[in-house]
Amino acid sequence: SAAAFQVLLDLHGRLQATRGAQRLDPSAVAGEADALAAVVSRSKVVHELLRHFWACFPRTDARQRKADRIIGVLGKQYDELEAMKADGAPGSRQQRAGAIKPIQQAIDAAFDKHRSEAAGG
Repeated sequence: SAAAFQVLLDLHGRLQATRGAQRLDPSAVAGEADALAAVVSRSKVVHELLRHFWACFPRTDARQRKADRIIGVLGKQYDELEAMKADGAPGSRQQRAGAIKPIQQAIDAAFDKHRSEAAGG
């Protein structure tokens, strides 16, 4: 009906106004920039850990111990990335989650390799 359509238009207008206000809030923008900078920083740490992890192949006893230590640290990094995804406003969480996903996928690949090596693969 026409009344329902008018209500939807009104809600849409309010939603657009709210989104615009959130984008223009300088403290929100600065906070999100800081959060994304933290993701980039974490990404560099994870990249370095993964570089050392993948250098452990083919495995020797010493490399096995090193890989085990690195996997432990990568697990902590993964948990911290999960916490970063949950932080902040819903819109910024979604953007941050998109930036974090490839980092976590790379960690997941290392976890999979570590499990397959432990199983004798």
